[in-house]
Amino acid sequence: MSPELIAIITMGIGLGALLLGGIAFLFAAHQRSERLNKERFDRLERRIDAQDATIRDLSTQMARIGGLLEGLREAITRQPSQV
Repeated sequence: MSPELIAIITMGIGLGALLLGGIAFLFAAHQRSERLNKERFDRLERRIDAQDATIRDLSTQMARIGGLLEGLREAITRQPSQV
């Protein structure tokens, strides 16, 4: 084999290795990005679930307060002869 052919083959192998290294780097970066996005999404889901629970609790409390106010209204508007 001539030295020129050896140099061309060596350069081809080097460029191929560089290309494969770049592809591996991009793939790893993409995987890391997907994992981070999934973690962000999971955190957002937990926050949304917590907000939903808070809204349910507030709704329950508002219904209870509404019942108390209705009882108070009835007590205030009751005729003195009914007491």
